[in-house]
Amino acid sequence: MLQIARNWTRGEEWSVNVVFFKLDVTRTEDFELLIDHYFEEKFDIVLMNMAIMDVSTLEPLAQALPKLLKPNGVFVATVLHPVFMTSGASRNVDLRYDGETGDLEVVRTKVIKNYLHVPPYKGIAIPGQPKRQLYFHRPMDELFTTFFRAGLVMDAMEEPAFSEEDEEKSRVESSRNYTQLPAILSFRMRLPYNSRA
Repeated sequence: MLQIARNWTRGEEWSVNVVFFKLDVTRTEDFELLIDHYFEEKFDIVLMNMAIMDVSTLEPLAQALPKLLKPNGVFVATVLHPVFMTSGASRNVDLRYDGETGDLEVVRTKVIKNYLHVPPYKGIAIPGQPKRQLYFHRPMDELFTTFFRAGLVMDAMEEPAFSEEDEEKSRVESSRNYTQLPAILSFRMRLPYNSRA
């Protein structure tokens, strides 16, 4: 993966500012190596895009962030939405006829039976992937509290949903068809103002 990324950036003017570093976010030792290596520089942004639900423990990451971020730096993360995606919510499709027009109306809903205690489970990220992967569901309070305990505060959160233009009519089960239920939760955290250097 690192070599693919290096090849992708090769020859780009901005690539001199990009460093690739293999790191296991569940290992405190890996973060210690990173912190030692970049102690003087620190980061403006630490980004974790659509990976939190793939990680068994977030504590090493959360504990490392205050040491990795510059005084005005931020941690930005996106995750499959804990309510509508990783809770094991069932997808329902109701077919109804409009009483006035007689037109067929498709209504998509989800039923959430479990949310607070969902054990790790296997699933797929991309249709056709050769092997199922483990997902680690966390209710929002558990997810955020991990970072709050490390001294971070949240200053932004969004719940983007697919639009009608994104719908996949050929795949009735597709999350893209649930335009009123957010598929992703994104959030931004930083150090509190009084703890900045």
